[in-house]
Amino acid sequence: MAKLPAPPSVDELRQNEPKFYQLEGVLWRIHFLTAAHPSVWDGFRYFGPLPSGRFDPQPAGAAAISSEGVAYVARDIATALAEVFQVGGSMSRRRTINTVRRSPYLTGFTVTRPMTLLDLTEVWPVSIGASHAINTGRKDVTRAWARAFREAWPDSDGLYYSSSMTGRPCATLFNPARSALPVAPDLSRGLRDDALYRTIRAAALEIGYDVI
Repeated sequence: MAKLPAPPSVDELRQNEPKFYQLEGVLWRIHFLTAAHPSVWDGFRYFGPLPSGRFDPQPAGAAAISSEGVAYVARDIATALAEVFQVGGSMSRRRTINTVRRSPYLTGFTVTRPMTLLDLTEVWPVSIGASHAINTGRKDVTRAWARAFREAWPDSDGLYYSSSMTGRPCATLFNPARSALPVAPDLSRGLRDDALYRTIRAAALEIGYDVI
């Protein structure tokens, strides 16, 4: 497996030509209404960095309230579920989508403008001294890269990357992306909602997760 080194200085990073991806269309996210860090459908998390946050941009060290917000989204429902409910799987036990604990919601929304994201899905990470492991590697190291990206290209809406679970497209949104959010979502319902019964179970079957 390719190793992921620590990022260079921000000045060195800026010497590279950035590669951007223009993200449009519908995005999906899972958010929790009664978690330790509850979020509404368009909420950004300003508390961090969290151990589970691959690209949290908040300053390194103990998690704290910061001016740096972050939100994680996916291009499809199955990937959004796979990312959020990935903890707990083993050789003898399947991962589980818990539709009750912490009041999880599925939200889909259409961005109001193309979002300009640094593209981590192809060869650009290699050209700046990283590797494709930035999509899957140690999260303390990927967070260091996220902080460096945030400082080097502060106008970027975030990062476009491959899910470590499904390999499908995901995005980490930073503060500038807030201006691309619509007034209202296309859909926002609790995972327990009867209207989502078939959708959640079809996605769970695709990724091999149980549903409770």
